[in-house]
Amino acid sequence: MSAAAPPKTNRLGLPKADYEGMKSTLCLGCGHDVITKQIINAFYEMGIPPHRVAKFSGIGCSSKTPAYFLNRAWGFNGVHGRMPSLATGALVANGRLVGIGVSVDGDTASAIHFPATRRSTRSSRQPSRGCTATTTTEALAAARAEWSQTTA
Repeated sequence: MSAAAPPKTNRLGLPKADYEGMKSTLCLGCGHDVITKQIINAFYEMGIPPHRVAKFSGIGCSSKTPAYFLNRAWGFNGVHGRMPSLATGALVANGRLVGIGVSVDGDTASAIHFPATRRSTRSSRQPSRGCTATTTTEALAAARAEWSQTTA
């Protein structure tokens, strides 16, 4: 009888389980769980240590989502519409963190906060750490590139 194969690990030697979180309690089919699964896969494949990640969310369903990925990461739930501002401030204050914000349409795309966040991140000392990407894929690619530079 052969021994069980060791669990697959990423470039940091961490198993995918280290990137997961609690079991989801969200409604089936709402889309959050599909997004969460892709966030887990992306951070695992990029080899970003979970303890170097800050997760931000607003209120509503999006406030629950950060509990479902990167259970060893930092997390903060802001009030409605303030997630982008909180994330920008935290990431400017601690440039060693990789940030990810989870939000729904009314929380982030408000006419007041989203344009202000985009404007402030362009002129900050770390422009790639704000909400400047237009898609999750772009945001994760930027995080991967930045992480590669800091670990080289």
